[in-house]
Amino acid sequence: MKTEIIKTKAVKNEKNWHPAYAARDIAKKIWGDLKVADSFLYLYRRFGCPTFDTNDEYKISYDYRFIYKGLYFCVTGTTPDFVYLDCYYPSKYFLLQRNRYRKDVRAIFEAAAKEGILVYPWAAYEDIMPSLTKQQQKKFRTMFMDELTGYLGEDNSKFMGSINKESSKEDKDKSITLHEKLWEYLADKFWKWVGDNESVKGMFKGNPDFRYLPEVEKIVTEFCNEMLQTKPIRDCDINIQGWK
Repeated sequence: MKTEIIKTKAVKNEKNWHPAYAARDIAKKIWGDLKVADSFLYLYRRFGCPTFDTNDEYKISYDYRFIYKGLYFCVTGTTPDFVYLDCYYPSKYFLLQRNRYRKDVRAIFEAAAKEGILVYPWAAYEDIMPSLTKQQQKKFRTMFMDELTGYLGEDNSKFMGSINKESSKEDKDKSITLHEKLWEYLADKFWKWVGDNESVKGMFKGNPDFRYLPEVEKIVTEFCNEMLQTKPIRDCDINIQGWK
């Protein structure tokens, strides 16, 4: 049985929905550049009045909200020739993505650590630290302190470790400058270690893709293709791209 695209209102508990940023790339590939007027004629013919029709500060001409196979879609037209797709997935997919991502990042951490390389950005450690053993956590922290002392010197290392909320603004600013210098050094070492490995680059740079959520990518692709289905208006057919 074919799943229908259902027009809906704004979802409740928006904090439980997570943006699929790469959905716009898929829509761009399948739909191309859309005209606000033509796309609206199609959407109105197929789904009736838009969910929102407003002249707000974002200059929205129309905004249709849909539910399709458990995902939340927003097709929005601005002026005059900018139509874009937003997609949101529920928390169950977010947790699935995070677990898959952490598994790969942890493998990169371990491979890099064997060669004395710390993964950059450091924030990635904060994300997976709870899933590491105490021995691994200690190893990574020791590596970081060794890099800090080795690159900035023992005096600077002790100085950075002494900074607290009572420290002067001058000392805090100096600590920030030293941290930035260290991050640049660690980043340079890490990206040289990564080299031409595009798979690893994609985990830390650029627009998040669907590598960890192929299920969501499939549904987004189906949704976009569904909008290519034509509807008749008198003796002509139209889809979201325009007249056919």
